[in-house]
Amino acid sequence: MKSLLVLFMVLALASTADAALSFYIDGSPAPDSINVGLVASVTIQIHSDDTANWLGYAGMDISTMSPYGSLGSPHTYKGSDNGPDGGNAGESGNSQAYYETGWMDGFETQTASISGQVVAGIQHTFVYTAPMADGYTRLAIFIPGSGWDWDSDEVDTLYINVPEPMTMSLLALGGALVLIRKRRR
Repeated sequence: MKSLLVLFMVLALASTADAALSFYIDGSPAPDSINVGLVASVTIQIHSDDTANWLGYAGMDISTMSPYGSLGSPHTYKGSDNGPDGGNAGESGNSQAYYETGWMDGFETQTASISGQVVAGIQHTFVYTAPMADGYTRLAIFIPGSGWDWDSDEVDTLYINVPEPMTMSLLALGGALVLIRKRRR
């Protein structure tokens, strides 16, 4: 029984090590989902709550999507950038394009320390551009474990919804009519 408890605690600590990474938008924690217009762009950041080194993937799940847009303009905050995280002379990292048919389109990302600790904060930035058709995109930060399973090795998820233009137009028209009717009373 004692060995089972120790195993559970080790697994719990290992799973919390990856939980420090999350999506941010404009320097604030991202909600579970956001809406963007057709061909609109949004800046998405990867934020780390701790100073751990990590290697993972940030990308779009292309296994279940129709048009899923594009993820580009990668920027890694390094010590010399003095970016929003303040920089750290001992920090390095990279983001390189990564694509795997039927699974993911995005970037292999990492943040590592040359000397000293990695700085907690925003470490990578990408620009997501919505497709020219309605649908949704699932972005995920994925740190591979022993099984390379998208669901179990996923650290954070962000759904980006692109509503069809007609629905948005009808909602706006309905809202305008409600306001006109209220004013007449």
